[in-house]
Amino acid sequence: MPASASVNALVFTPGQARWKIVSSQAVERVQVMIERVGASVRRGPCRKRD
Repeated sequence: MPASASVNALVFTPGQARWKIVSSQAVERVQVMIERVGASVRRGPCRKRD
């Protein structure tokens, strides 16, 4: 996790900090999933066309 994210989380109350950390991790997971899907989608049509 980036240092800035943990520093920002410390500013909030414990409940808000936990939510901020969980939500940032969820966003990162979603972004990774989107990148993987996008890469496979980009590769798929190219193979079919060739």
